[in-house]
Amino acid sequence: QEAFNQTQTLAGALIAFNLGVEIGQLLFLVGLSALLFIVKRLPKLKLEADFCKTAIATGVVIAGAFWFSERALISGVVL
Repeated sequence: QEAFNQTQTLAGALIAFNLGVEIGQLLFLVGLSALLFIVKRLPKLKLEADFCKTAIATGVVIAGAFWFSERALISGVVL
């Protein structure tokens, strides 16, 4: 009975953690999308908006590649 309760508690904690991470990512995307929408609407900043989109996309790709490789190396998966 005690082992079942520990497993159930662990599963609940993992689900809550993952939902929190997903909600955080969605909030970040909503904020970033709103910022890009505003920058894109400003006529003087058209070139800057294109640069910002490229810079942000590049940053996301670099961060994703770093986190992927870090987790793959930590978990022992050979790339």
